[in-house]
Amino acid sequence: MKIKFIITISLFWTIQPIIAQEPFICQGQYFLSLSASISSNSGLFLVEIDPNSGTTLFNPVATSIGATMNAIGYRRTDNYIYGVNPNSDSFRLYRVGADGVAVDLGVPQGIELGGGGGYFAGDVTPDGNFLLILDLSFSSGKLAFIDLNDPNYQVTTININSPFTRIYDIAFDPFTGELYGFSTGAARLVKINTVTGAITSSFPVQSQVQQLGALFFDVSGDLFGYGTINGTNTLVTINKETGVMSSVANGPPSGGEDGCSCPYTMTLKKTVSTNIALPCTQVIYSFIITNNSGITQTGLQLSDIMPDEFTVLDILSNPYGGTEILNGSILDISGMNVPLGTDSIHVLVEIGPNALGFYQNQAILDGLPPSLGEFMVSDNPNTFVTQDSTPILIQPLDVTFIGDEYTICPGEVLTIDANLYGVSYLWDDGSTNARRIIDTAGFYGVTVTTGCDQVVANFEVTTTLNHTFLEERYFICENQQQTVDISNYGNQYEWNDDFEAPIRTFSEEGNYSVTITDACDITNIDYEIFSDGFYVNILEDLIEVELGNAVALDAIYWANDNHVSFQWVDSLGMTLSCYDCQIPIARPLEDATYTLIMTVENGCTYHDEVRVTVLKDRAVYIPNIISPNKDAINDYFYVQSGLDNLHVNKMSIFDRWGSLVYIAEDFPANQELFGWDGYMNGQAVQSGTFVYILELEFLDGYQLFKSGDVTVIR
Repeated sequence: MKIKFIITISLFWTIQPIIAQEPFICQGQYFLSLSASISSNSGLFLVEIDPNSGTTLFNPVATSIGATMNAIGYRRTDNYIYGVNPNSDSFRLYRVGADGVAVDLGVPQGIELGGGGGYFAGDVTPDGNFLLILDLSFSSGKLAFIDLNDPNYQVTTININSPFTRIYDIAFDPFTGELYGFSTGAARLVKINTVTGAITSSFPVQSQVQQLGALFFDVSGDLFGYGTINGTNTLVTINKETGVMSSVANGPPSGGEDGCSCPYTMTLKKTVSTNIALPCTQVIYSFIITNNSGITQTGLQLSDIMPDEFTVLDILSNPYGGTEILNGSILDISGMNVPLGTDSIHVLVEIGPNALGFYQNQAILDGLPPSLGEFMVSDNPNTFVTQDSTPILIQPLDVTFIGDEYTICPGEVLTIDANLYGVSYLWDDGSTNARRIIDTAGFYGVTVTTGCDQVVANFEVTTTLNHTFLEERYFICENQQQTVDISNYGNQYEWNDDFEAPIRTFSEEGNYSVTITDACDITNIDYEIFSDGFYVNILEDLIEVELGNAVALDAIYWANDNHVSFQWVDSLGMTLSCYDCQIPIARPLEDATYTLIMTVENGCTYHDEVRVTVLKDRAVYIPNIISPNKDAINDYFYVQSGLDNLHVNKMSIFDRWGSLVYIAEDFPANQELFGWDGYMNGQAVQSGTFVYILELEFLDGYQLFKSGDVTVIR
């Protein structure tokens, strides 16, 4: 952001007659009119920020313009500043040019004076047609439109009433046309409807503001103000979305101030992708062009002569077209067409092996119209200094910021950040990121490489541990539980079976161990969980059975001489021969899980389970030739399968003309007597080919449809 505006200080000088005026060149500058009092002559100043002290500097355009002028606004159509003497008894319209002299344009026709506190707030409409001035020191006032195209400067007035009093300046947003003001009475930003005169505000109170007499926009549409903030004359930015202020710089005192700007121009900002780089690396320079001049600017030329040690490699993006020339450290793009708005050119630049130290330079945008200054130099947007160079510091490759030794506790991680712009990394584990997260003690190293240099950083990570070992034993039944809480030992828990919580309930016998970490303190606890030794065991954990077959679930147990009872749980239901016996017979049609629960007379229960997988062989054999001659060989056409798990819902035989020859329904496979014997209505059919259609169903409900032909041979 660059701050440049013009200020007026009253010095009681007299008006000098001026025959001709020199217009300003619109370059995004800010103008501030400062007066020692509301009735003294005003001075016009160009304001910049001191790069060393950070304070506001007022560079005079004219220490006195020869008149008292307030309610100022910049007119884009002729590049002059217009304003008025706000006092009712000496109200006049003035025009000021680059020579810093106020030309008296007389009293605008139809102006209404008196009743308020004076026309202190003003700005020129974005179209340049009117100077809009506001008299609202009290709850009622006037909004006057001075027609700058009319030779008599005819005035149209809107009467207004508003609780937002003491509005001492207003400013039009150059992009949206909205009119903003600051109500010192309400200490908040406001918006003004130029059609109805309604003044509204949804912005928060800025209680630090005692007075804000100057308000203006920059080329990018950012809002600024100048006034008394926390008792000090201060330049501020104002977020036009939230109404919140932020201080930019302090400035000199004044009895009255008013501001305006010329945002209707172009800006060239130059940035670089990093402020610190290394030799033999690449950086990206960005040239940000904003065109708020009102028209597309054609035939522009962007040129930049980089330091000798820099080489322009490529133009990564250029939305403006033109002829591009890259020659060593020289960038030149001519014939650009820049439309309204903001966009950027991005250029890839390589830093040479001998570059070292601080470098800075500026680009030039040439071919502007005279009203915009014909050319402009680039500005570094990261400072408040006007049109300053964009710097970059080239340093030798150095990773000594990585130490030789680090210490961590268990559970902690160490992050080593070797981040340097434009280099490559190779760690000892083969990773190539700039950052390495380490949670284990050991020796580590990283190799950092540029295009012409390479350095290695090696370091050791160690841990300091305090160990404590404990043992605990508990007795439970199989269906009982034992809960332990280890949270008082630390806050990180690692069980031998990947359990991670501090509170754990044991329901099975076995050996368990946990490591608890609290910074560098480590506690190891071994738990031994006992039972009475009783058990029940299904001999097979996994059984495979063909669909339709049955299998015995053999189980053994030991409960000493205690009385036991059994209960089987069937995941399918109704596929066991018994449910309270020790060894049932299972005939499942689908995969099933069977759980055996043994209850001992002391109340302890014990469990085991078996998984039965059903193999579903759906192979079917259908003959394609029969010879029904009563020799007991191939006398019947019937369906055959390897197991008795297939049922024939329907079998149909047709001759070659489609007539039904034979039909049978609902009979098992592998039964030739249920098949076709080669007869139709008691008569043997002639030799030939016949068509069959079969509707088959397996025990598990799976249906299969088959069709084909069978040949009868006599």
